[in-house]
Amino acid sequence: QVQIIHALGPLNDLPTGTENYRPMKYFEDMANIYLVADLLVTRSGAVTCAEIQSTDSRAILVPLPHGNGEQMINAKELEGQGFAKIVDETEFSGHWLIENLLNSITTLNEKSIETSKLHVQASEKIAKLILDNMKDAS
Repeated sequence: QVQIIHALGPLNDLPTGTENYRPMKYFEDMANIYLVADLLVTRSGAVTCAEIQSTDSRAILVPLPHGNGEQMINAKELEGQGFAKIVDETEFSGHWLIENLLNSITTLNEKSIETSKLHVQASEKIAKLILDNMKDAS
């Protein structure tokens, strides 16, 4: 069952919610939103991308096209790490989301498994370095 929690911003009128759709003006407890969501659909500002990485979340990113391209740079970094799929703002629509949502969740979850394996390998290497340094110090 799909449930959507949608932040529209404090200046927008809220549409009528349903059992599976909960519109909100603002998320007060963003940490819990990240932790309970199977997939986020969001922009790709620096803080958002850091939150996605730190909570090990998965996302469809729709970078803002203005500025110096920093949102696209952020999005490409997350996509390369398996955290996200990038969609150009000109292509993104409700129709696009309906057609691509399930595939995006499946693909990103498969990449998540690969990423988790890399994290375990990194953790093992770090632990070995610490133990080796402790031996050298004694």
